[in-house]
Amino acid sequence: MLQVSRSQVDRTVFTRYWAFLVISQFFVFSLLVVFVQLGVDIAAEVGQGKSALKILAGLADLPRTIQRTYVQQNVYWLTVMPMRGFLAFFELAQLVKLALISVKTLCEAPSSLR
Repeated sequence: MLQVSRSQVDRTVFTRYWAFLVISQFFVFSLLVVFVQLGVDIAAEVGQGKSALKILAGLADLPRTIQRTYVQQNVYWLTVMPMRGFLAFFELAQLVKLALISVKTLCEAPSSLR
């Protein structure tokens, strides 16, 4: 039977966390902001007394609104990159631990490893 090492578990947890961040933050909240902004814009246009045809014609601007929202959230995603740096740091720390264990096994007798 294969045993799952701590580094494999850490990698799996981080991968799932990364997927959760991408799905929840980028797609769900970005699109939620777009639709809330769309609702606010429609309410403002109704308050100005614009006709329904002009309001529906304003929906053609929706792709530009989505693009603007993603650009505004770019600042958030610039903070995600340091998180990937922490992952690399922890991977390197595990390599040091592996090297120490290898040296320990080479220096000690097999009977003392139990």
